[in-house]
Amino acid sequence: RDVPDYSPAGCSNLTYPTSFTTVSVIFNYNNEVLSLLLRSIYTTLAAIPPQNLHELILVDDGSNFTAYPELKEVEPLVSQFSVNVRYFRFDTNKGLSFSRAFGAKQATGDTLLIMDSHVEMRHGFLPPLLNITDNNYKAMAIPVFDFLTTIGPREHWPHDGHGLGYDVYLNW
Repeated sequence: RDVPDYSPAGCSNLTYPTSFTTVSVIFNYNNEVLSLLLRSIYTTLAAIPPQNLHELILVDDGSNFTAYPELKEVEPLVSQFSVNVRYFRFDTNKGLSFSRAFGAKQATGDTLLIMDSHVEMRHGFLPPLLNITDNNYKAMAIPVFDFLTTIGPREHWPHDGHGLGYDVYLNW
């Protein structure tokens, strides 16, 4: 399905140089609805240019298989992908920061793309981010996400304030 473009006017007219930086895509999740997790993974992988996609790292942060039995299917499903997939599962919930840091330590790509497990990405989201990090290896590029619900993407409101501000404080 086509993901709506909520970017500010004029963004679609911008062009970026081709980047050959490799990207490790990291998803961590805990008790996530399987359809949302898979949609997040599929749309992200489909939107990344082939020369950039290095690997997919999934970190199951102690999901409850009794309450969410469908999550047992994640590893067999993603093992069929043509991209290099690495799956890790904790027996207990270690927390968002720990599981993201764990995934980052496992990564072997040039750049880390740490994703929420309930987002939908559109083609063209990666080049502007890589343009920033390719020009300054110390830079941290953070996109604004439109979050998903079980019935589809939520309405985008351009003044959400989600993400990290220029002061690097998390705004939620």
